[in-house]
Amino acid sequence: MPSAGAGPADPARFRLPPPTPGQKTDPGPRRIRFGPEVSGVILRDPTLIAQQAATLDELTGGRAEIVFSIGNFAMLDQYGVRWQGTRSLARLREAHEVMRTFLAEGRVDFQGEFYRYSGLFTAARPVQQPLPIKIGAMTGPGSFRLAGEIADGIHVACAYSSEALFFAAQKVREGADLVGRRLDSSFDLCASVLGAIAGDSAAAKETARVAAAFYISFCRLAGGGGGDGEPAEPL
Repeated sequence: MPSAGAGPADPARFRLPPPTPGQKTDPGPRRIRFGPEVSGVILRDPTLIAQQAATLDELTGGRAEIVFSIGNFAMLDQYGVRWQGTRSLARLREAHEVMRTFLAEGRVDFQGEFYRYSGLFTAARPVQQPLPIKIGAMTGPGSFRLAGEIADGIHVACAYSSEALFFAAQKVREGADLVGRRLDSSFDLCASVLGAIAGDSAAAKETARVAAAFYISFCRLAGGGGGDGEPAEPL
């Protein structure tokens, strides 16, 4: 089920699953952006995320974007993936470099700590140059700072107060200042809002309950910390 979010860069944004070969996409109104919300770079290789985004960008006439993260800890546990102590921020930084290079050049040679490629190339080419690459995060603070350093935006999950969004924005600015980056209106600071829409009120409430429970499990597994290797800071 597509989810919807709103941010200063794009008044409306719909999230769809990645396209499959031969799939037709109706681009709809020009202000709508398309992309998965979010793609985890542990369960899915960054080069696959980039290729699917490039294909979606062509199908939608240049309106795709990537929002990526480590992934939901509860889901990683369900897959039997050990995520504790695995240097999440370093993995995100590396994945961003891989995707940015692959989208820009159509090939990548890379020997990193988490990802390694030799002569990998693709025929999937995005319309946009560059195609926006954004970070999805919930509690920060390290992932918020990282977005300020390298990303085209940050999608903050489950931030339902002005204080939470101010905290995220403050950490984004800290990251940008760290590398001497000046953020302008093109940087997408998005509050990613959970919701469920259905003709049946009870069905919508049940769907929302299940989604909310999934995010509550993330907070439990993060142990009250930031989920990215740093302790959470009080708002």
